[in-house]
Amino acid sequence: MSQSETSIGIVGLGLIGGSVGLAARAAGWHVLGYDPVRETRFAAEGHAVDRTVLDPLDLCECDVVFVAVPPPATLEALGVLRHACSVLTDCASVKGPIAEWAVRQDEDALRRRLVPGHPMAGHERGGLQHARSDLFSGAPWLLTPTDHTDPRATELVEQTVRAFGAEPKRLDAREHDRIVARVSHLTHAVASALVLVAGDDARFGGGSWRDGTRVAGASPPMWRDILLMNHAEAADALEALIAQLESVLSKVRSGDAEGLESYWEEARRIKHGMQTP
Repeated sequence: MSQSETSIGIVGLGLIGGSVGLAARAAGWHVLGYDPVRETRFAAEGHAVDRTVLDPLDLCECDVVFVAVPPPATLEALGVLRHACSVLTDCASVKGPIAEWAVRQDEDALRRRLVPGHPMAGHERGGLQHARSDLFSGAPWLLTPTDHTDPRATELVEQTVRAFGAEPKRLDAREHDRIVARVSHLTHAVASALVLVAGDDARFGGGSWRDGTRVAGASPPMWRDILLMNHAEAADALEALIAQLESVLSKVRSGDAEGLESYWEEARRIKHGMQTP
């Protein structure tokens, strides 16, 4: 099926959903969108989507529907669309609850059509006004299909997000949640900690401080919910960080110059060996 013959549906027209729409339109797809907020629908129509609808079930005619709502609302949105004929994929940053919900469903058709997903891209400021067509360019788009997911549905979602410039990668849902706790959730927790430690001294911060604290400006309710939804893995990641900081603290207090240099060398070696910045 060519892109000109394919239509994309989006539930939730904020930063991620709006960026999905912009990327899909730029790639040549016809895009329909739904958002519960009237003003958002008005702003999105003709911009992030070709047309907005008043009921998410009106997206049933689309070939692929992206659910891009806050994590706690994702299961409710998927439940509304459970009888839709489309391939469904979500964008929530915690996948374990999505996978568990999917395998509990009685409808085999739903379980086969659902491809849980998570784009590893975003911005510290949410909302449609910050959506960009290139937000996903070069970013991993993690997919966690279950044992029930139709391989053809997974392949269709992979083909779609690849057209957005993303790099689809398949993972087990539990492995996904372990990884993102360390590379995403922990980063947000640390950025906020750095801000709280600096306090008023932040006015003297330079480039490294600004880079390290950029995501501290993200939505507090959203990050509260994300860490609580992934609480076991987030706690493990925080404990690992505390162990690292305690190691540095011990070296600083004891004046262990060689140990400190080795610490930074190991971090630099790992950082330089990474494929992404």
